[in-house]
Amino acid sequence: MRWKLSYREASGFSKAVVWTGGGIVLLFLLTALLSPWLVPYNPVDYEENQPYTSPGSQNWMGTTKLGYDVFSRLLAGSRIAFTVILLATSFAMFIGLPLGLISGYSRGKMDRFLVMVMDSVYAFPSLLLAITVAALLGRGVVNAALAISVVYIPQYFRVIRNHVLSVREEVYVEAARGLGASRRIILQKYILFNVIQSVPVILTLNAADAILTLAGLGFLGYGVTPPTPEWGYDLSKAMGDFASGIWWTSFFPGVFIVFLTLGFSLLGEGLNDLLNPLLRGKK
Repeated sequence: MRWKLSYREASGFSKAVVWTGGGIVLLFLLTALLSPWLVPYNPVDYEENQPYTSPGSQNWMGTTKLGYDVFSRLLAGSRIAFTVILLATSFAMFIGLPLGLISGYSRGKMDRFLVMVMDSVYAFPSLLLAITVAALLGRGVVNAALAISVVYIPQYFRVIRNHVLSVREEVYVEAARGLGASRRIILQKYILFNVIQSVPVILTLNAADAILTLAGLGFLGYGVTPPTPEWGYDLSKAMGDFASGIWWTSFFPGVFIVFLTLGFSLLGEGLNDLLNPLLRGKK
């Protein structure tokens, strides 16, 4: 009911932003799911094509220096991107959300300790922190997701904790506490569902940032294991081609990164307008 009310009260612009961002993300998601059947060539086999073939009917987006089909690697890379996004945001949410709940409700020494730890992690530049963790864990899809998730745990923690600090003083929470309800019951039934609406916004915006972070890790050599198709890794291998007039090896991976990031960013901003009553009131 709250979602329907929010959608009716939202402006036409906010709805358009949500539908545009959601449409872009859905298109990439379908591409990722159907990529095993859509790729015209094996994305990790460079012997099927000639190197540096320009875009045409045989290779729609051309080939790389080694003969990889760019289109096939981009389609397969979309599957890797969504896998890392799903794992990274899930890891961060399942750690940051309960810590934010416990910290905001318990207060005291535990709250001060968790805030100190999360602020220390949050103070690090995100890409540098992800590189440090990735260097310790090594290459791989799961390791890349874990390295990226560390960056976003403090964001879930800070947002959820701030919401809990305001909700815990509400009359219904005080009444439940006065009636002898346990901490677990209060957190689950009276607080969680009043702060959970901020999670979709954090998740979608983190997903947009995770694409760039994954691309950065791949570009610097800390991402997935070669020759796994990944947009940042492919972009790094193509940087020297542009000066020689081989534009397609770097152009198309860059376009895919930009558009998927744009899709998640629009979706997150639109959801924030729909779910945040303060923003709706200003329109």
